[in-house]
Amino acid sequence: MAISSSEAWIGTVLRDRYELQRQLGRTAGRRTFLAQDTQTEQTVVVKLVTFGDDFEWADLRLFEREGEVLKALDHPSIPRYLDYFEVDLPYARGYALVQSYVEGRSLQDAVQAGRTFAEADLVAIAQQLLDILSYLHSQTPPVIHRDIKPSNILITDRSAHSVGTLYLVDFGSVQAPALGQLGTLTIVGTFGYMPPEQFGGRADPPSDLYSLAATLIYLATGKHPAELPQRDFKIQYESEAQHLSFALRRWLSWLITPEITKRPQTAIAAKQSLEKAAMGQTDLILKDKPVGSKVMLSKYDEIFELVVPPWGFRVRKLRSWRQLALMTLALSVVSGIVSGGLNIAFLTFYRQLGYVALMMGLWIWLMVGLIGFVAGTWVVLNPLWRVTQDFFWQTHLRVDQQNLRVVRELTLGFGGQKQIFSVPCDRIQSIRLELSPKKCLVIQTLDTQFSLDNKLFPFSTQELRWIGQDLADWLGVAFITSAQHRTG
Repeated sequence: MAISSSEAWIGTVLRDRYELQRQLGRTAGRRTFLAQDTQTEQTVVVKLVTFGDDFEWADLRLFEREGEVLKALDHPSIPRYLDYFEVDLPYARGYALVQSYVEGRSLQDAVQAGRTFAEADLVAIAQQLLDILSYLHSQTPPVIHRDIKPSNILITDRSAHSVGTLYLVDFGSVQAPALGQLGTLTIVGTFGYMPPEQFGGRADPPSDLYSLAATLIYLATGKHPAELPQRDFKIQYESEAQHLSFALRRWLSWLITPEITKRPQTAIAAKQSLEKAAMGQTDLILKDKPVGSKVMLSKYDEIFELVVPPWGFRVRKLRSWRQLALMTLALSVVSGIVSGGLNIAFLTFYRQLGYVALMMGLWIWLMVGLIGFVAGTWVVLNPLWRVTQDFFWQTHLRVDQQNLRVVRELTLGFGGQKQIFSVPCDRIQSIRLELSPKKCLVIQTLDTQFSLDNKLFPFSTQELRWIGQDLADWLGVAFITSAQHRTG
């Protein structure tokens, strides 16, 4: 029968080599000890799974999986596999896993001890963890940790100029498909840090990215993610993290999106986006803007704004000008014919019918004149209105924390404005570049789509690609081209 007291284990020597010195942790069916390797005189970590009242076969399968995964990994920020063997003692039976010891404190202990993390610290921590995840996810098949949280991240070598070196530990929940699936659905992870899909037994690389972001939110706010409010299954942490830049908050929100397909799909993509956010948004705008573009794109504080200025006289609008000239000429000719005909009719009938003809002629002349005036006004002003929009109207695309809006605005100071489109940011799924049958950007939402077509956004393909990528990065959604959309 397995013993329950940790003190009973202290001093036990396993395999005539590993002397257990101190218990580091305990969960159902499992214990972790600090031990001394009597052969090498090195401090090691010994994990035990023992058969007892709280033992479950799923625990043994996860334990074996952890050993197999660690044996195949080789990374300086991951504990090294050292040994694995069966334990057969008079008071306990089970298995032991031995791995290298990392001398450091967990991020959770650091926060509970009162340590706070500046934004630069959070970025440095995220970058190190993303490097580790990039290594894990690059394995064949990918290794998914599934339990990233502050207590499983150790930090060492902290200095005044460095956040320290991070280590990712506890691979007891790891998923590696090549090792096979458990016989029954086993939900692993820690509530608050695990993404929604893990409650259904699913885990992919973006699942670890969610947990990483939840960990950073804990470091930034000092609150467990489960203690923060939620809306539509998404953690609402922003009010507790106003000291962080909008760019970093936007990045974190991207990673904790409940829908797995709307998160970055790789650690590399997440790190590249993080580096852009850390550099500052203004630098990104100027670096990629196509040469000669008239588009005014700005990102400041919590606002993304695109302004399409009045374009003035354009060659492709010559057709409108020709139509206007021809309409005016035609109206003049018709007016002359009608006026001349009425004059002749009036003079002819006046001599024959006298006063009655005079009154009827005047009435007909007035009615025809009124109809001609209305028709002529529409014929002239309609194309004129379309043409003058190029001179006096500009288009705004504006994104704040809640909504994306497209409006047309009169530039003459009369305050004229017309809303073209508005949608909540959290309903936007992707930004798509369409190249045929016409060039445009498509904003895809949960239930509809809106095209930024050539009429409102008369851009080159290069400009559309630049704007679409920047807008997608800002919103934290995917940017795809029409070719990707057709093959997806």
